Amino acid sequence: MTFNKYIHPRNIYRKPPDFQQLAIKYPDFQKHVKIGLNGEATLDFENPEALRVLTKTLLKNDFNLEINIPEHRLIPTMTLRLNYILWIEDLLKLAPQQQPHIIGLDIGTGPCAIYPMMSCRLHPDWRFLATDINSESLSHAEANITANGLGEYIKLIQVPPDTLILGIPDVEPPLDFTIINPPFYHGKEKPDRTPRRDPPRAHQVMINDEKIMEGGEEAFFYKLLAESLQLKSNVRIYTTMLGKKSSLLAAKKELRKHEPELSFTTTEFCQGKTVRWGVAWTFHSAIPLKKAFRIKHKPQHPLEYTLPQVEGKPYSVEAILETISSLLAEIQVHYEIHSKTQNSADFTMKSRTNTWSKQRQKRRMQMRLQKEMEAATTAANDISASVVINYPYKASLRFSLRSL
Repeated sequence: MTFNKYIHPRNIYRKPPDFQQLAIKYPDFQKHVKIGLNGEATLDFENPEALRVLTKTLLKNDFNLEINIPEHRLIPTMTLRLNYILWIEDLLKLAPQQQPHIIGLDIGTGPCAIYPMMSCRLHPDWRFLATDINSESLSHAEANITANGLGEYIKLIQVPPDTLILGIPDVEPPLDFTIINPPFYHGKEKPDRTPRRDPPRAHQVMINDEKIMEGGEEAFFYKLLAESLQLKSNVRIYTTMLGKKSSLLAAKKELRKHEPELSFTTTEFCQGKTVRWGVAWTFHSAIPLKKAFRIKHKPQHPLEYTLPQVEGKPYSVEAILETISSLLAEIQVHYEIHSKTQNSADFTMKSRTNTWSKQRQKRRMQMRLQKEMEAATTAANDISASVVINYPYKASLRFSLRSL
């Protein structure tokens, strides 16, 4: 499923970039573009260098920004970043400007300082404080800012680890907003994803400062909220991005505990096959965040199937449930019945190993391994072997059966 139709309505990337025209205009980008037999220009999105050049090309073409993106650093995705900035615009419309310049705080600005630089190109009256704990990142950011003549608009500040807003030197309130792309992962090595899923493309080129925080993004949110409860109206609107829906649910639950002292709103940043979430809150009663423009994609309708009658068995919920149970047992999926009547059954399926997908591939693999084992076996003919290939996975689905 693609979420592109839910991209922010003012986002210029609702219409996909014309790779062919960009390739003609920018020779460096042309090196990574291939023209198919149908005449369409394509890009290898699995290639970090191609992604890096794409981002640099779009920044130059659409924002007149010359940005150097170092290797082994996060490659900003343009649609997502612009979605976030446009949402900030929508929030600020609810809060009349109280000073000559809008002042934003970018926490963890990284080597590209992408949010401040894009924002200042779009809004000449915006100013930024941009912080980072990594001196090398700040050095790259300073070079990018200077090269684009934005030194008067963006002030870089190196901060100690674990510093968000409290403790930043030379910061005088009020600030108008925070903008944050927090580390999505927790732990020291692995991203917080199930082992079966491939790491995201960006993960392959990110340093630990950009992707990892002890406790993950939920811990980051809790710390930001705790600091906001001390600073309160010194920042007009606090915002952060979240990468997991579970984090969003936890954030909303925590924010509700502090109502009506604060009010909050959320939105979705939709792009491609990825959804991220934005959370904003304020201690200013005059800022009606509940009226803020927000995006929420419409979920797909639940699937409904009419199950055929099993030959030799009565066409009843009991008989169908018995058949389903035997099928689930074959693929090693545990199920739990929550309720059952003559005309209905409600049950949950749970599995920690994916034994059902890529069955054709598994059968081929099993046949090949079987042939190799048979060719290598010189023992008695009655020796046989079978191979089962499982992929680590965790799933929980709830189903209901109802008689027609």
